[in-house]
Amino acid sequence: LLLHAVEAGVDPAFRVLAEPDGRLMREDALVLSLNELAAQGSEAPRVLSVVSLPPPRLRALYDVVRGAGQTPETLRAARGADEADGRLAVEAALDELEATLTDEEDVTRARTAVAIRHARAALEDDAVDAWALMSAQDALRHARPDRGNGKRPFQRAKKALKESIEAWTGTILDDQVERDVMPRLREILVAYDRRYTEQKRDEGLLDFADLELRALALLEQRDLDLGLDAVLVDELQDTNPLQARLLERLRASGCPMFGVGDPKQSIYRFRRADVRVIQEEWDRVAETGRHYLQATFRARPPLVDVLNETTERLFQDDAAGVAFVPLEARGTFRDVGGPDAEVALIDMG
Repeated sequence: LLLHAVEAGVDPAFRVLAEPDGRLMREDALVLSLNELAAQGSEAPRVLSVVSLPPPRLRALYDVVRGAGQTPETLRAARGADEADGRLAVEAALDELEATLTDEEDVTRARTAVAIRHARAALEDDAVDAWALMSAQDALRHARPDRGNGKRPFQRAKKALKESIEAWTGTILDDQVERDVMPRLREILVAYDRRYTEQKRDEGLLDFADLELRALALLEQRDLDLGLDAVLVDELQDTNPLQARLLERLRASGCPMFGVGDPKQSIYRFRRADVRVIQEEWDRVAETGRHYLQATFRARPPLVDVLNETTERLFQDDAAGVAFVPLEARGTFRDVGGPDAEVALIDMG
């Protein structure tokens, strides 16, 4: 941006806004924008209490929107499953659960039968009562057969019903949020963005998201010779989707890219990092363009064994969306005594 400030439409003398100062400026901008909306008679500020969205979470939402390369005007509620598919999935799950009930009269059978009736009643109207469906599902939370061969099928059917109801009611509620909440939320975010942008412009400042957005816009609008032989990206697991688009533009210009990262170490989600960036890049380059770095020279074999055993359990069955790849201890160490590995457990309560 410094080299191509004019083309990017920024002040060549811009300064980068430090994060602590930026946090204070965003807090001030939000207060001023909410007060301005209230003074204009807008109903928008009231939505924050309706949806339990305190100022810190609203600022976090704003950061997420900008970090994804979107604008407040384009913000939409998430969409879940198709409504027709959602109804069919819930009905199928109810049939499966009902089929697991035995003729034996017990508390579980009675409680489950009542919950199924309530759920079917909620499905009868064209305007499905999402809250009634969730109440029926909640009534089954502690229902479980005490004995017999039907315990496992019952638990499977109950889980399938829970997942189908959550997916469908999420879609129904998303529609309600888009209709009743999102217009006012967008109004707040637009006012907030305008005030924050004005404050930065008045002081000749750009924050980190500005640097990403302006650089991406510059690369998308102009064919620039950046004089780069290659791009090396370290800690690729901690990049965000907007940065991935930047890298894609550099690669499209003919600049080769080499990345290093470990999906298991992706810990900066609170700064908009998305582990899917490295996973998608891994899939994109395919077999000929990727290589596992499994050897470690930094830890003794017993410690590596403990680490492998722990992470294998954490990431088994693709639980975190990340495949487990064991490390191999290759280092040579002199014996200094003491335990092979220590684990410190800290009570945070």
